[in-house]
Amino acid sequence: MLFRSLSYNIITLTEQEYNSRIKSLEAQIRTTRDNYLKLTDFTQLADAPITDIAKEDYKVFRQQLRDILNNVTDPSKVVWPPIPTSAPNIEIPPFPPVPSYKNGIMPPF
Repeated sequence: MLFRSLSYNIITLTEQEYNSRIKSLEAQIRTTRDNYLKLTDFTQLADAPITDIAKEDYKVFRQQLRDILNNVTDPSKVVWPPIPTSAPNIEIPPFPPVPSYKNGIMPPF
């Protein structure tokens, strides 16, 4: 069995560094969220080629996207909402992984 020596340094972030990392993660999440809102804009048009049930599913999905950062203290723990499957004629790509810093971000205080 092969063992490797592992070393690491624990650093304490200043409050400013911590807040900067949080803002960076939130910005990345908002960019992804905004892209998925744009991808699904058409689902809310009156002449969208989907059923009323699918339209409602996408309406709920889109609201969940808008609310994704509400009441979140660690944005690396965000969970994307499930993409609706009630409109088989619409193909939405899966979400990318939520951006993160290893082991989440703990406040410096």
